Amino acid sequence: MLYRICAGLLLLAALGHTLGGMLGTARRGPKAGPEADHVFSLMKSVHFKWQGADTTWFDFWLGNGLCVSAFMVSPIVALWVLGGLDPTQRSALLPLAWGAFASLALTALLQVLRSSGGRGIWTDRDSHGDRNLCGLDVQAVGLDLVDQGGA
Repeated sequence: MLYRICAGLLLLAALGHTLGGMLGTARRGPKAGPEADHVFSLMKSVHFKWQGADTTWFDFWLGNGLCVSAFMVSPIVALWVLGGLDPTQRSALLPLAWGAFASLALTALLQVLRSSGGRGIWTDRDSHGDRNLCGLDVQAVGLDLVDQGGA
């Protein structure tokens, strides 16, 4: 049952990443301030040749982001199938479950390190000065965590 719950949560994450993150941002822009919006528009407007084809950095960004969504399909299916097996069959396929876990954990770690520069992973301050824990407003739930280098 836990495998199927994980598969369902991962499916929701994949849908959110694809529809809200990649396709939504591609349609409306990042809405992260004038500098970010300007860079995003430049990513769309500056063209260059890549292996003989005309492309933009926006095309690379969108293509790589959609590839992340596509790569999530395999662990979702693997976890769903594992959830439907009896315990003896499941134990034989435990390396598959650990492989799915390791690949997803590595993906999450790389994203956190690349998007935050390795600082403020656990706590940071948003543009209004509110403390956040991995993007959640921790002051709203009464947590007082030490800031690890936030603005």
